[in-house]
Amino acid sequence: MAGKTVWIVGGLVVALGVVAYLSYHTAPAGKDAAGTIVEAKRARADGTNTFNPAPTSSTTDDRGVTGADDRGATDRADAQRADAQRADAQRADAQRADAQRADAQRADAQRADAQRADAQRA
Repeated sequence: MAGKTVWIVGGLVVALGVVAYLSYHTAPAGKDAAGTIVEAKRARADGTNTFNPAPTSSTTDDRGVTGADDRGATDRADAQRADAQRADAQRADAQRADAQRADAQRADAQRADAQRADAQRA
């Protein structure tokens, strides 16, 4: 009976691990996806001898975004990402500076306490 329980608990742990892994490693959002996904151009048996049929509504971009507009959106997203990274770096620098100031104040206080103790001993 104990061996069966171990297998059941082990299976539950593995299942939870798989769910956690898959929920963390998801596909990128639409704004982060690169490239264009369109219907593949295939030879069609529609009676014509053309290998490149006229594009259908599913192969055109319904949004009407041109390549330049798309690059502009990507450039803006890159600029926003860079701004966010700069802001994070500035926050980290400020926190580091605050920690150094606090360490220096602590060291000064310890030095003053040691001097007072020395003065009381003498």
